[in-house]
Amino acid sequence: MNSVKRQVLVADGDVLSRKSIRQLLSLQEKLEICAEASDGPEAIKKARKCRPDLTILDISILGLEGIEACEKIREACPEAAVLAISFYDPKLVIEQMIRAQIRGFVSKLYIGSQLLPAVDAILEGGTYFRLATAKAAS
Repeated sequence: MNSVKRQVLVADGDVLSRKSIRQLLSLQEKLEICAEASDGPEAIKKARKCRPDLTILDISILGLEGIEACEKIREACPEAAVLAISFYDPKLVIEQMIRAQIRGFVSKLYIGSQLLPAVDAILEGGTYFRLATAKAAS
């Protein structure tokens, strides 16, 4: 059995969100956070340095540079998968996510229940898009 930990870069402009993600990922012994970033340019720089297996990227906090940062991370580390997180309605940005080769999306409304299944699916070579559950309750 392979005991090498998968490296994860967490890029989110909100400190509390990064802390929550860090706590969730710490539940998985096979995962290790190699770096954290608070904006797109920092995420790109840290991805080049730590070569993550997975980047969890908040495309809304990072504003329009979120998708662009994803594209640049994929250029620098083609082997790195990207999981987008956001409060955005993913239906509004799904085309941009597909073009940027984002492998999954988790609404921040459901991060507690969907983050780890999404990470597992993506690291196993799959995708994770649960667009119907991303609607906010009215």
